[in-house]
Formats: sequence, C-alpha cells, structure tokens
Amino acid sequence: MNLGVRLSAHGKQDEAIAACRKAIELDPKLAIAHNNLGVTLKKQGKSDEAIAPFRRALELQPGNARAHKNLGTMLSTQGELDDAIASFSEAVKLDQTDSEAHSRLSAALLEQGRFEEAAPSALKPVELDRTNAEGPRVLSVTLLEQGRFEESIAA
Repeated sequence: MNLGVRLSAHGKQDEAIAACRKAIELDPKLAIAHNNLGVTLKKQGKSDEAIAPFRRALELQPGNARAHKNLGTMLSTQGELDDAIASFSEAVKLDQTDSEAHSRLSAALLEQGRFEEAAPSALKPVELDRTNAEGPRVLSVTLLEQGRFEESIAA
C-alpha cells in the first residue's frame, strides 16, 4: 500500500494506481488504499474517477478527515458546492487543526455567497498557520464582502 504512495511521489502515476488497486484487491476494506487511489487518480487529472475511491474510503472509515477533505476538493472542482461544503465541514469537525480544510470550506462558502458562514473558517487557517498564504487571502475577501474594509486590509 505504501508502495503506491512512494510511486506517486516519484511521478509514476500509472504504477501507483496499479499498486493501489493491488492493495485494494488484497484487502478491499483498507480505506487508506481507496483514499490513496483517489489521490493518485486526481494527480493524473482523472477527477471524475477519483470521487468513487474517496466515497468508498468514507464508507469504510467515516471518520477519515483526509478522505472528507479529498472528496470535498473533487466535488468543489465539479461545481457540487453543497456536497463539497458538507465534506469540508465534516473534515474540519474531525480535524480542527487542518488549515487546508478550513481554507477550502471557507472558499466554497464564499463561492456560494455565504459570507457570514465563511468568516470563522477563513480565520482558522490564519490562527493555525501564519505561513498559509491562502488563509489570509480568503479572510480578506470574506471581511471585504461583509463591509469590514479596515479589517480586510489588515488581514
């Protein structure tokens, strides 16, 4: 199973997919193998195909914050924002320290014009990681949309 991750890290996506599929064949209930297959398919630009492995990983392990974030990312790129927001919300509920999940939740909420709801998630990445470039940008946009101009500039 780790072989797939290593192969993917070295840019060998076809071999990585084969390794993930082999791990799933050996243990169909191995949630991490399904998640890693989805990640590898995503890296190959196969977003449509990546969704099913993420969903399967969550069927097997509903508390997998990373799989929720990955599924949310795929759904968001396909414009399925309500479902993406649900996945990102679950991801941040399960792992409140995941600044990337907070940023993506905030961005999806902003895309729907839900500025008040986006604010807390926009703040969290800045609190967690001052080096996160996405967090301050999302926070600034959120504050600007709320008419909080001075705070937006400071963010």
